[in-house]
Amino acid sequence: MSIFEMYLLVKLDDFGEMLELFSVITFVAAIIFAVAGAVQMDDRKMKKKTYFSWLIPLTVIFVMSLGLMAAVPSTKQMAAILIIPAITDTVAENKKLRQLPDKLLDLAGDWIDELSPEKEEVKPKE
Repeated sequence: MSIFEMYLLVKLDDFGEMLELFSVITFVAAIIFAVAGAVQMDDRKMKKKTYFSWLIPLTVIFVMSLGLMAAVPSTKQMAAILIIPAITDTVAENKKLRQLPDKLLDLAGDWIDELSPEKEEVKPKE
């Protein structure tokens, strides 16, 4: 993994936050232009197309930023996407690593057996 890929991996959350901010700004701007266009409809000096012409590009930008927010993974998701396949491939290719979980389970079982208190046999009362 290159340094640039590591940088992008770490900065994915910041990119998502930037897209959220961009979406909010474009949404607010679209509302402002829509309200201003509706208020200025009666004014003969201003054409209503002046305000409403901004709505289409702002709406397109807003929808695109929402789509990017949904498509861009978070840092944790991207780390899982990159790391989990590498780990599973490594374990699948290496016989010693495949044997390691069995040995760990045996060791854990022996350790638990040693720690568990031995139950005394209960003698029935006469």
